[in-house]
Amino acid sequence: FWIPNLWAASFWTVDFIMSFFVAYTNKAGQLETEQSKVMVHYVRNWMLPDLVVVVVDWVMLFNSENQDPAFNSAGLVRLGKAVRYLRIMRVLRILRLRKLREAINKFDELVNSPYFTIGKGIVVNLIVILLLSHFIGCTWYAIGSSKVDGYDNWVDFYDFRDLDSTYVYLTSLHWSITQFTPGSMHIQPHNSLERIFAVTVLMCGMIVFSSTVSSITAATKFITAATNSLKNLNATYDENLWSLRRFFREQHIPHDLVARVLRYAETKLKPRYQHLDHTQVAMLSELPQALYREVYWEIYRSILDVHPLFSNLSEHNPSLLQNICSAALQEHRLDKGELLFSPGQVCTCMYFVTEGTLSYFATGLVEGGSQDLGVRRYFCEAVLWTPWVHQGRMFARSEATLTVLQAKRFQEACLDFSGDFEMLRVYGEHFVYQMNDAAGNFTEEEDDDVDLSDLVVMDGAEELVERLLMNGGSF
Repeated sequence: FWIPNLWAASFWTVDFIMSFFVAYTNKAGQLETEQSKVMVHYVRNWMLPDLVVVVVDWVMLFNSENQDPAFNSAGLVRLGKAVRYLRIMRVLRILRLRKLREAINKFDELVNSPYFTIGKGIVVNLIVILLLSHFIGCTWYAIGSSKVDGYDNWVDFYDFRDLDSTYVYLTSLHWSITQFTPGSMHIQPHNSLERIFAVTVLMCGMIVFSSTVSSITAATKFITAATNSLKNLNATYDENLWSLRRFFREQHIPHDLVARVLRYAETKLKPRYQHLDHTQVAMLSELPQALYREVYWEIYRSILDVHPLFSNLSEHNPSLLQNICSAALQEHRLDKGELLFSPGQVCTCMYFVTEGTLSYFATGLVEGGSQDLGVRRYFCEAVLWTPWVHQGRMFARSEATLTVLQAKRFQEACLDFSGDFEMLRVYGEHFVYQMNDAAGNFTEEEDDDVDLSDLVVMDGAEELVERLLMNGGSF
């Protein structure tokens, strides 16, 4: 066993060193990555137990390799009992189970499958029973090897003393496992000490076995519920699709339109039935407002980060962005060729393209023509800072999904943060100023007057936001 022990000692030594560089979650629930704090946290918590276990591993490995008394580890410490103490301290290896548990939980989150979680729970239960059976079996053999005046012991009665140690161990393990299950075997107690131990293990085994069976039964029920839930999702889609088809038949909808609707339902709507919408997660509404807003921030932050104002606010004041994400954002879907808005309509939202491609047809612009907008593009920002009427037409060139920022709710969400309201006000003033300047509203000549586009953005927005954040919101 020298080679496996060497690998084990080397592995845990490397793990001990790497633990000084592993980030941790602080009391505020945030991931702490600052190196000095990470090292201090490890020193104060698990460094000493880990160090003891690693040292014991290497000392015992050295002792097993060097049996000569001159190099024996017991001779090094000059105490014969030292080796026995070190062997007892190896029980601290159990502490490593915490790291194994953390690794399994992280892998569970990575797999993100209820079936893996259930299977993991069943396997863990079986391993726990096997470990308990190991220790109980060893104790059972130790008791059976002892002499009791006037009585036999099971080791001598069944002539196990001279048998192969592997077979004796497996027999003891077998006897131990039968105490947790309805199984049986021919090995029976033959003195009072063995009988007391057997009764005690049997009573504990009843509790462990019933607990294990109940957990496996619960896991089985969960598998059934998860399977039924998936079937229910498909059944819900099929039921809705059947109702849709019936409605089309009763209303005599043309076949070409029916085909378009069914194609969209099959390609776009059906996959969404396989995923949970936030309205289907009841526990979200039970979260504290701070956590509730942070969840929505994590959902939408990558979408808002394409805008320089929101990307900077995300770093300097995430609470404001969390409030905006939870209160003012929603999704809007477009079919291919569908019109989003046309000239003269009152604008109420800013849009972020998250899927598909749209085409904007400008009216009244000198350059004319159309522009295509793909993923990570945004438009109609003007409505956040001033009343706005659409100046062109926006069509979906393909099936598209937009994240919609509602202007009224955005403004209401910003009012809750008076500290940042001044910065937003200054940003809005500069945006409107640039719009008027680009439209030629600051000159008396009419030759330079142009109609603005719904795609208008602020020049130098990144620099302006950084300057405002540095100056505390003032320009």
